Amino acid sequence: MSLPRHINGNQREDSPLLPSNNRGRDEGPHGWRDILENKMTWAWYTTIMSSGGVALIIFNLPYAVKPLWIVGGIVYMASLIGFLLLLLIHLTRFALNPRVLPASITHHSEGLFVSTFAAALGILIIDGATYSEKMHTTHGMALRAFYWIFVGVAVLFGVATPLLQFSRTRAAAAVVRVDGVDATPAADYSPMAIQQILPLTLVGYAASTVVSHIDPIKGHHLAMPILYTATAVQGMGALLGLVYLAGFVDSLYRNALPSIARRPSMFVSVGPPAFTALSFALMAEQSLRHFPADPSAPGGTFEVVGGVALYYIGMVMALMFWGLAAWFFCVSVLGNIVALGEMDIGVQQLQMFALIFPNVGFALASTHLARLLGYPKILAVGAEVLDLVVIFSWAIVAIAMIFGVVSGRIFRGSI
Repeated sequence: MSLPRHINGNQREDSPLLPSNNRGRDEGPHGWRDILENKMTWAWYTTIMSSGGVALIIFNLPYAVKPLWIVGGIVYMASLIGFLLLLLIHLTRFALNPRVLPASITHHSEGLFVSTFAAALGILIIDGATYSEKMHTTHGMALRAFYWIFVGVAVLFGVATPLLQFSRTRAAAAVVRVDGVDATPAADYSPMAIQQILPLTLVGYAASTVVSHIDPIKGHHLAMPILYTATAVQGMGALLGLVYLAGFVDSLYRNALPSIARRPSMFVSVGPPAFTALSFALMAEQSLRHFPADPSAPGGTFEVVGGVALYYIGMVMALMFWGLAAWFFCVSVLGNIVALGEMDIGVQQLQMFALIFPNVGFALASTHLARLLGYPKILAVGAEVLDLVVIFSWAIVAIAMIFGVVSGRIFRGSI
């Protein structure tokens, strides 16, 4: 994906944001400035999202060998280093040409990936809390501070990026209407738009991971605000996800399945319900620790008050959203299988990481639900198979991406 190419008298078509008289003699159409401004897009954060998610899958494998967490720790550390490098690159990108920032945010395709920055940050916070006991001593205050930072970032990106896209869509619609009549045919609804609210659907997961490191007696007053805000923000993301998914289903009825080239993007629809199921399941588990039932409740209803009631409510919500994620997963799999012979899938595209991440959420939700339900054989085996498929798919895409970067091939195409 590239930014719109604005050309004037002293700019060349191959580099819309760099005057030709500022180029070095050895720079061709894809010189370092062109790569930085037009190829290092927000979509690169999908590599961090997916890699950090795979590290969580490796840590939570139902039948994993004990030392396997070391592999996950390596993936986590590589993701953290990659995030810091990407952040530095993007700060340089916007510092060299400030016009790129608003252009990238409002761009019709790159703008859909802006929130992946916040989602990547959330995944790394969850990774840090998960691997802290294995790799270093857990620091409760730092975890809580990172959680509150992530809540602020998630809400900011979850609200601002859709709003900016709404404004862009309104401006575009004004151009294509002639005498009040829409002059363009209906376009496919892009499921990629759902990525704009992904950070909101990760807040519950982050909260439950952080709260698991808080003592239920000494730190009860610290855990409560985290669980309260997580429920509110997670609910925001879950309900918004339903709205976006309704638009996707409506598009399927109106325009049939997406075009062959865009068919794999259907997997993005799995993400919001999958991560919502995962978040509600883990928050239900933590409610048993931090909301002790009151034995003096009227009528002695010990079993249906306090944490027990919240646990059942959370598990019911988790199973409902897991079922919704399973439906979209099955539809996406079958929709891609019927067109498999016609597809020309390029794994050296950042969008492939965006398609892996939703399945990471579905795999994690299946794994944790299997654990909380006592590992029923069908669900446990299914979760294990799904985990391995996601890890294998990620490995293929990651290797292809590394080769594409080293060879320069990824910078010669549209990313």
